[in-house]
Amino acid sequence: MGRFVWDEALALGIPMVDEDHKVLIRLINEVEDCIGRRDEFITLASVLNMLADYTHYHFSREEKLQVEIDYPGRQQHQQVHRSLAGQVDRIYRRYEANQRSINAREVFDFLCAWLTDHILTQDMAYRPYALKASGVGASAAPGWLNAGVELGGRVLVVDGNAGFRTVLDVMLTRAGASVRLADSAEAGLAALAEPADVVLFDWALPGCPGVEFAAAARKLAPAARLVGLWAPIDGDSQTLGEAAGVVGFIAKPLSTAAVLETVGECLGRPVSEPVDA
Repeated sequence: MGRFVWDEALALGIPMVDEDHKVLIRLINEVEDCIGRRDEFITLASVLNMLADYTHYHFSREEKLQVEIDYPGRQQHQQVHRSLAGQVDRIYRRYEANQRSINAREVFDFLCAWLTDHILTQDMAYRPYALKASGVGASAAPGWLNAGVELGGRVLVVDGNAGFRTVLDVMLTRAGASVRLADSAEAGLAALAEPADVVLFDWALPGCPGVEFAAAARKLAPAARLVGLWAPIDGDSQTLGEAAGVVGFIAKPLSTAAVLETVGECLGRPVSEPVDA
């Protein structure tokens, strides 16, 4: 099976929901893209973690929409959500515990079939009710993952791994940040010609050790907060990073909570404890 391609047959005509579905497809394709790569485990773990988080977020938004439009089948729909979210969570937990317990290709095929069936069978059932309600589901405001605050700010992500760039783009964009992406040290330093409040960069950028990138970035953007992404980092490297102006590190595989908490602290907007989305 090839990449999961968005098709207009999947469109509900409800902007908020369609946008969420496109994000889920984007994440599912990262599962396929990382298969067989040297960094498959650490990438797949991050993507599955993000996919589990975003699935819960999307289902919560759908359920609020169904209450708003007084959809009569919402209780049954919520039961389907609980079952599907549980399946995605279990895949992530199993992979986290033992990467050999999960076949990534089978996971990709399952996720494609799951989302396609969910949209065409379950979601299409409430579509007529939503379309009758003027303005419902028109926007896709962030407020995502129960962050409690909207981060805002300008974040530059520098990572040679497309999977990590996608995960961080989804996390931070949904939290209200303005995100730019760079796939190399050279591109990242060039991007600093424009202001950035926070720079998230891979500590092992090809051809540019983390400490060197940090020193160069500090000269170009002395006000930016530099955060290294590592998997893992030793004590000496952390000391060198701090000396070069790095204010923190986030471990790979990435977790949504760690990313939002660290970026929130850098922006002076700490993320609160989870509340209902």
